[in-house]
Amino acid sequence: MTTLAKGKEATALAACEEVIERGLDSFIEVGNALLQIRDQRLYRSDYDNFEVYCQERWDMSGRRAHQLIDSAKVIQNIGTEPRFSPTSERQTRPLATLPAPVQREAWQQAVDSSATGKPTAKEVEAAVEVIVPRKQERINHKPANGLQYSAQAVAALSKIQPNDTQREEAFAEVTRWLKQNR
Repeated sequence: MTTLAKGKEATALAACEEVIERGLDSFIEVGNALLQIRDQRLYRSDYDNFEVYCQERWDMSGRRAHQLIDSAKVIQNIGTEPRFSPTSERQTRPLATLPAPVQREAWQQAVDSSATGKPTAKEVEAAVEVIVPRKQERINHKPANGLQYSAQAVAALSKIQPNDTQREEAFAEVTRWLKQNR
């Protein structure tokens, strides 16, 4: 790696870490910063893997870091269309289990069914429970398609534990497959 590349990575890492230091309570910004650190592997100059980085640098488990990353992704998938956006990472957890196209629908259902229009995490869970069986019924009546297979693949990959020593290698293999088969 060139000195210039190392300098750019160090600058990007410092900017992301500043966001995390400034706002451990701002789950969206922190999730996005952790996502960038993980995806660009900005931790690698001082840490063996992302989970070790999170634990040693932030006293945060890899699982917690991935929850924050998933929340940031959910917020991105939901967009600004609903009249109310999630205000806590906990509200997004049930949505993170759904494929991206269904997340907005589930969130809107939770907003619509909430007495205040600002659903609690439990209300979001209930909305997901309503949508999942309905979507599953539709899926069971159709032949298999790419979206089904991708949902199954994501579900399988999500079972890889953060402390699994082969986690990074497994994700690298998936990334290679995606690049070759797009």
